[in-house]
Amino acid sequence: IKTFTLGFETGSGQPDELLWAREASQRFNTDHHEVIITKDAVGNAFDRFIDSMDQPSGDGLNSYLVSEATRTSVTVVLSGLGGDELFAGYPHFVWNGRASKLRSGRARRIRRVLEGCIRITPSRWKGLLSAVAMEETEYLRSLRLASSEEQKRLITRKVLRNGYSFERSDCRPSGFTIHPLDPISRVSYFELKTYLRDTLLRDADVLSMAHSLELRPVLLDHVLAEFVFSLPGPYKCKGGDKKRVLVDALADMLPASILRRKKMGFELPLAYWLRNVLRSQAEAAFRGPRAEILFSTGHLQNCLGEIASGTSSGPQLWNQFILLEFLRRYGLEIPT
Repeated sequence: IKTFTLGFETGSGQPDELLWAREASQRFNTDHHEVIITKDAVGNAFDRFIDSMDQPSGDGLNSYLVSEATRTSVTVVLSGLGGDELFAGYPHFVWNGRASKLRSGRARRIRRVLEGCIRITPSRWKGLLSAVAMEETEYLRSLRLASSEEQKRLITRKVLRNGYSFERSDCRPSGFTIHPLDPISRVSYFELKTYLRDTLLRDADVLSMAHSLELRPVLLDHVLAEFVFSLPGPYKCKGGDKKRVLVDALADMLPASILRRKKMGFELPLAYWLRNVLRSQAEAAFRGPRAEILFSTGHLQNCLGEIASGTSSGPQLWNQFILLEFLRRYGLEIPT
């Protein structure tokens, strides 16, 4: 069996999972391949990555790069895509489960106090405090937003807001909250119906097929998915441990170091790439005519400062860069 994993070059400052993938490979004696993504590789692949998308998306560069490397050896791959959404692998599953017990009348009355505390509370409590401060529907709608409505108002040009009617993100359908389900299962249902379906599966399919690589999300086999979804949510986050059902099911197969290690998200060193190999391209994008139509002058200055300093955190700057490059690549203009 051939296995593949992504890692990053020294200096990127981004942790990866090479060590644990290596341990798993040794345990199962696979033909293991480590794909090390350098900034030069990103620079060489970036325009082709933009060309491969049929709509702009800030997600998917990792899928594009690992698919490109994998296609030299195989034509079909198995992926664990969907495991977090099915087995409750993110902190917000735990937070919504706990917050459901705290969203009392009193908590709602002191909501403004809670919202004020979020900015000064330790980071490990911010997620739970945010969940308690919001009604569940509002909380679910906030999970995958790169920018709040207030942030959008601040970063876009007034002439653009006056000329177009935008659907607010808080107008997304409310039917995703099914009350007979427990709070953890409601998050899972929401994630499966939105983020997984509309972003992860779409981008994984498009960006793997860009290399004629067929990707099979094996955990989403409908028999397995139906069974896992039917399990009570608390089973999946027992004691606050995420993906507990999956971990327990594999306890006799995987090395203890993998089972016990702290979960880490797979994140890309976007700020590092923007500061280095993509800097001139990003600066040109944020100084270009399309950026001047879309974004306020103050926001563009902030973006250029973040690119130069490498201080960008979160997906907002990267998403906007992808949007601008997509518009440029296909010659799309924004009438004013």
